[in-house]
Amino acid sequence: MLQIHSFGQTDIGLKRSNNEDAFLCQPELAVWAVADGMGGASSGEVASGIFADATLEIFSEAAKSEARENYLLVQETFRLANERILSWASHNPEYKGGRGHPDTADPRPEES
Repeated sequence: MLQIHSFGQTDIGLKRSNNEDAFLCQPELAVWAVADGMGGASSGEVASGIFADATLEIFSEAAKSEARENYLLVQETFRLANERILSWASHNPEYKGGRGHPDTADPRPEES
């Protein structure tokens, strides 16, 4: 049986005063995600956090069902995160223009 050990760590680097990145390490769900808050963009840490939360929500729910189409889960994760980021931004106009977050979600297929 394949065993995966993982951990996550972020760093603010040398130019920023706050960390705008988020990550998710959930080997029990077979999903890992990294969200880069695009340092310097307004509220990058909010967008990356929303993405990580949406990823956990989608893959946690999928783990309860027998049918798990990883590519569909990734699409749903991006759709849900985008919807929530846009909603948050519309309720927080003082952060206009700060919704950038190039993200990667990597669901690994289960070993048979």
